[in-house]
Amino acid sequence: MRALRGEVEALGSELGAHQSTLAKLEFAQQALERTWLFLGQGDGSLVEGDHPADDDDVAMRIIETQEAERARIA
Repeated sequence: MRALRGEVEALGSELGAHQSTLAKLEFAQQALERTWLFLGQGDGSLVEGDHPADDDDVAMRIIETQEAERARIA
């Protein structure tokens, strides 16, 4: 009986660790989806079009997106 109780506790701990990892992955997925949507709603310079974006514009847009997400989380 004691061994079974110990096994149940170990499995409970393992389940908790997996649930924590799953929650972190779901949060990361949501952040990536929001970032993708934000970049997709941009001014068109980030996707092929009349005026291809230069690397500095893209880098700045990514930084702005990251900062907006950090502010939202805070």
